[in-house]
Amino acid sequence: MKLVAIALGALFASTAFAADTGREAQKMDHKAKSSISQNADKSGVIKLNETQIREIQTALVGQGAALVVNGKMGKDTTQALMSFQKENQLPVTGKPTAETLAKLGVSL
Repeated sequence: MKLVAIALGALFASTAFAADTGREAQKMDHKAKSSISQNADKSGVIKLNETQIREIQTALVGQGAALVVNGKMGKDTTQALMSFQKENQLPVTGKPTAETLAKLGVSL
């Protein structure tokens, strides 16, 4: 009986830990989206400098895009963003929206 109580206690503790971890991940995702959104215009497009564009390009390459990391927001980067957005069921704009950057794991 004591062994069952210990096993149940461990089960409840691991379930509580998993729930807490999930909540923390949601909080972190929300914080990332909030900080990114502060630099967005009304359409949700983020104003980026060359270094930030390189970060996005690097993340896209990490997702399998055949892309030159050059810090320029050219047609290849736009196309790679559109492909990523489509694959992740995001609005396909080809622009670095807050939602797209959060899904890419890029925090600016």
